[in-house]
Amino acid sequence: MDDSEFVEALRGTVLGAGLRTVLRDLTEAKSGEQASYLHSLSEWFMALSPYEKKSMEKVVAHSILCGLFHTLVVLDNCDAIEFAGDDEQLGEFQLLFVKNGVSRRLGDPPDFLHDMLSSSIEIPPVTE
Repeated sequence: MDDSEFVEALRGTVLGAGLRTVLRDLTEAKSGEQASYLHSLSEWFMALSPYEKKSMEKVVAHSILCGLFHTLVVLDNCDAIEFAGDDEQLGEFQLLFVKNGVSRRLGDPPDFLHDMLSSSIEIPPVTE
């Protein structure tokens, strides 16, 4: 698996699973600890017009992709999740894909994973 295959697979998996989970939470009855919170969101969502529901799906998709983008920024070592003093060096992430005993490092500069993702993002406009 190369960098672009990884980004596309990750985008498809995270976006698809995230959308399915959020939309299921917004359209199905809830039970358990978060029931009242999710129930009120579900009531609000179900009262929306079809156009507003499609618009909300786009907002959810955009939010998921933004979260994924910023996760890749961190994995590309372009933003830190730790803070070091003046005399300390920050750690770095190294992402390896291993298959059949062969490993390949993903996200080596100058081919940043977050740039690949941002160039592949297209959320179509909402139509009535």
